[in-house]
Amino acid sequence: MLLSAKSTTLGLIMIWLCCTVQTSNVLRILGIFPFQMKSQFVMGEELLKALAAKGHQVDVYSHFPLKNPIPNYNDISLEGTLPALTNNVTIEAVTSIPDTVQLMDSWYRDLCHPICDLLRMPQFQKLIRDPPKDPPYDIIIMEFSMTHCFIPFGRHLNVPVIGVQALPLYPWQYDAFRNPVNLASEPNFVTSYFNPMSFPERIGNFITHNRLIRLAHKYSDIQNNYILKYFGEGFPHAADLLKDVALMFVVEDFSLFGAKAFMPKIVPVAGLHIANQSETLAKQVQEWLDESTNGCVVFTFGSMIKIETLPRHIIEAFYKSFENIAPVRVLMKIAKPELLPAGLPSNVLTQTWLQQGAVLKHENTRAFVTHGGLMGTQESIYYEVPMIGIPIFFDQHYTLNTYASKKIAIKLPLYEVTEATFTHALRQILQNPKYRENVQKVSRQMKDRPVSVMDTALFWVQYVHRHGKDALKSASEDMPWWQVSLLDVYASLVTLSLLAVFICIQLLKLIFKILISSTRKSKTSEIKKRN
Repeated sequence: MLLSAKSTTLGLIMIWLCCTVQTSNVLRILGIFPFQMKSQFVMGEELLKALAAKGHQVDVYSHFPLKNPIPNYNDISLEGTLPALTNNVTIEAVTSIPDTVQLMDSWYRDLCHPICDLLRMPQFQKLIRDPPKDPPYDIIIMEFSMTHCFIPFGRHLNVPVIGVQALPLYPWQYDAFRNPVNLASEPNFVTSYFNPMSFPERIGNFITHNRLIRLAHKYSDIQNNYILKYFGEGFPHAADLLKDVALMFVVEDFSLFGAKAFMPKIVPVAGLHIANQSETLAKQVQEWLDESTNGCVVFTFGSMIKIETLPRHIIEAFYKSFENIAPVRVLMKIAKPELLPAGLPSNVLTQTWLQQGAVLKHENTRAFVTHGGLMGTQESIYYEVPMIGIPIFFDQHYTLNTYASKKIAIKLPLYEVTEATFTHALRQILQNPKYRENVQKVSRQMKDRPVSVMDTALFWVQYVHRHGKDALKSASEDMPWWQVSLLDVYASLVTLSLLAVFICIQLLKLIFKILISSTRKSKTSEIKKRN
C-alpha cells in the first residue's frame, strides 16, 4: 500500500511538472488584422490557427471570424465595421487608373483613414486602456500592408511585433529594415518587369521604387495623426515605427521570383497558407470534379473581383471558348451568377465561392484561369496545375510575367481576350505537356525545404519570444540613411583626395616658382659675368 501511495504521489508530481513545463511554454498571442481584404488575412489566419493548435492562446481582431471555432482561438470580430471588399469590387474600380502607383495612392486615400479610425472602436479602446494582465500578451502578430497606426500596440503592451504580409516587401520596408535591394536585378512587384530587365525597364524600376517610398511617407503622416489621437504622445513617427518590427513574414520564394538577399528578420514563407489545407468540397462541386473525366478548368479572379462586371464581349468570348474545349468541363467562381449574360455553356458550373485549394488539388483539375493573385497562383503551383493568367491590377502583371517566363503559365492581357486568343491559350495549357512538366518542376523546387514552411514560421515566432524583439535587428536600422549609404565616408575620401590634389598642386606651383626663380638668378648672374 505504501509503495502504491508513493507511486501515485510520484505520478501526480510528474503530471504536475509536465503541466507546469507545458504551461510555461504557452504564449498569449494578439493577432491584429484590421484590413478588410480576405487575401491579406488568409496567410496570417493559417499561422494563428497553427499556433492555437500548438496550445498557445490566440486572440484575433479581424473582419473574418472563424465559421467553425477551434480551441485556443478567440475571435474579436470587426465584421461589418468597414465596407466589405470580398466579392464587391468591379473591374472598372481597379482598371480605371492604369498607373499602378496612382492606383495605390487612390486605394490608400480611400482605405487608410477608415482602417486607422478603427482604433476608436470599443474593441481597441478596451485593449488600449485595459489590456489583459492574467496572463498578459507575449507577442503581437499583425498585417502590415497599410496598418502602421497599429504598430504602437507593441510599445504600449511592451511586447515584440511580428508582421505578416501576403505580398513581397514594399520599397519603404526595404528602406526601414535596411534590407539591401538590387534595383538592377529585382523588379518591383508593382511593375510588369521580369529578369533580365532592359535599360529602360531598370530606369522605370528605379523610378517606381522611389515613387512608392514617397507615397509611403505621405500616408505615414496621415497615420501618425491617428497614433497621436488614440495612443497619445511619446511614440516615434509612424514611418519610424517600422523599426519596432521584430520579425517579418513575406510571400517570397527564390524558386518563384529568383534569389534575393534578406536580413535575418525577413523570413520568406511563400505557401504558408497552403500548409494545413484540409477543406472538404461541397457535394455538388465534388461530384462535378469527380465526373470531369476529360479534365476540368478552374476559373476564378480571387476573393474581390466580380467577373460578372467584365465587358459583355469578354464574357461572351469566355462562353464560346468554353464550348470549344468541351467535353472538358469548367468550374467558375461567380459572386452573382444571376448578373451573367444568358448563354452559359452546359459544360460550365458556377459557384458563388470556391474552396480554391481543394479544387486545384483534385486529380481532374487540368488548368487554372486566374487574375494572378499570389495566394491562388501559389496554390496552383503547389498542386502542379498550369495557368492562364489575365492580370487586372497591382502585383498581378509582375507575377504572371514571371510565371510566363518560366513556361508554367500563359499571360493574356484582359482587353486582348477574344474567342480565338482565349481558346488558343486553353488548348495550349490543356494539350501541351510542357506546361504541366514545367509547373511540376517548379512545384518540386518550391516544396524542397529542410523543414516545412509552417514549421519555419512557428520556429521564428518562438525564437523572437525567447530572445526578444531586437534579436534579429540590424545595427544599421538605428543609423541615419547617410551613414548607412556611407555618404560621410565617401565625402571624407573625396575631401581628402581633393585636399591631396590641392596640396600637390600647391607643391608643384612652389617647386615651379623655385625653379623659375633659380633659373632667373642663374641668367642674371651669367649676364653680370659677361658684362
